[in-house]
Amino acid sequence: MAQESRLFASRAQARHFGRIESDRAATGRAGQQIVLRDLRIELQEMRVLVGGQPLDLTLQEFELLVLLAQNAGRPVPQRELALTFWDELTPRHARHLSVLVARLRAKLAGSKAYQVETVRKRGYGLMFRAAEPT
Repeated sequence: MAQESRLFASRAQARHFGRIESDRAATGRAGQQIVLRDLRIELQEMRVLVGGQPLDLTLQEFELLVLLAQNAGRPVPQRELALTFWDELTPRHARHLSVLVARLRAKLAGSKAYQVETVRKRGYGLMFRAAEPT
């Protein structure tokens, strides 16, 4: 029950702090980016910034982050994530996905606002990190 209420709070916070916006790159081309507080994903350039610092991601890590960011605050089912990369969800694919999530989670550790969480029996989600008490 506490987990469920935390998810609802996260969705509201994601709506408040997150947005997809259009901008003009230096080349004059219009590009899209996903901005979630200190996390910026530049889709056309395939670049990720956390707190203004670039994050080095593989193509699969980038695609996973984009899918999680588009659904920020709510878990995305493991099957849906796996079908982004493969035609089916096999035990081998499930293991590969869990490794991919672990690598992405480690690389996003510098984000003060968001973290990749495992939501038991529901999937993985990019969840809003509660402010630490001062």
